[in-house]
Amino acid sequence: MFRKKNKNNKGFTIIELMIATAVFAVIMIITTTAILGISKTYIQGLVESQNQNTTRRIVSQISQDIQYNSPASINLTGLLFLDHNRPNGWFCIGQDVYVVQIDHEITNSNDYALIRYSSSSCPTSQPKISANLTPNTTYNKGSVEELLTIDQQLSQFDITSSRNGYFTISATVAYGNDFMLNPKPSPHGLIYQCNTSSFSLNFCSITSLTNSVGPSINY
Repeated sequence: MFRKKNKNNKGFTIIELMIATAVFAVIMIITTTAILGISKTYIQGLVESQNQNTTRRIVSQISQDIQYNSPASINLTGLLFLDHNRPNGWFCIGQDVYVVQIDHEITNSNDYALIRYSSSSCPTSQPKISANLTPNTTYNKGSVEELLTIDQQLSQFDITSSRNGYFTISATVAYGNDFMLNPKPSPHGLIYQCNTSSFSLNFCSITSLTNSVGPSINY
């Protein structure tokens, strides 16, 4: 016996295929957008965490140096005129010399913005340190420590002393290139703000930290 063909067994029509394809495309777009959003949030968290760690490290390192040295060994003369027009300065705490360059982004491993090295005496003028940290009579390359990392810059920096013997350290570290085109000048650097209208906002981070500390050695 021959079975009759069921005339209702039809395949998908072109319209049905187009509708299914459109639905699948919409689902893929929504899924991709969600994944990109999660990835950007994750990257933003890493950037902010790294920036905060760098800022804390700077303030903590300088605070410890001040705490374990006498006031007489602290020389802040090289910071008196530090601002966005004169971005280079230096200061000494004990046998540690810090060389500052504000508003300068670290672009490679030989670049510098805030370095620390040991010296038997405090410089009386701006230390001559080239971008590639070539050793000279004051320091050697192995002793130089850069406190910032790639793509970071020190936008503001200041150390002030008070009558009660305490020192206040203020530092602002900016990460990435996505800043306002016209940052506002401040007495000790520049005030950057992330551009909220930019698509690459997730790769911009600015961290400020202030701490006050007093020397534990008074001689």
